[in-house]
Amino acid sequence: MERCRLWGHAWYPYDAEPARGGWKDVLSCERCTTRRAFIIDRNGFVVSKAYDYVDGYRDATHTYDSKQERRAAYYASELREKLAEQDELKERRSRRKAS
Repeated sequence: MERCRLWGHAWYPYDAEPARGGWKDVLSCERCTTRRAFIIDRNGFVVSKAYDYVDGYRDATHTYDSKQERRAAYYASELREKLAEQDELKERRSRRKAS
């Protein structure tokens, strides 16, 4: 789910059926299974759109003004985690050398 919040959904065609004199076209995200439905009129224009989010998708623990802020927070968190892993590895190596 976090990847979809960061980079957007990975849509693929899921379903299509006649609806209101046109078509209902449904896409599904291959990562989080959110569905996006379009009602398309007989001329090919999108008349309406709706999303069906998976449980928990919209219950974000953090709210950000933009995707850019969300990505920055994600990468900062990832970087802190990687640096902590590197520090731990260095510490283990120095203990091995000392013994």
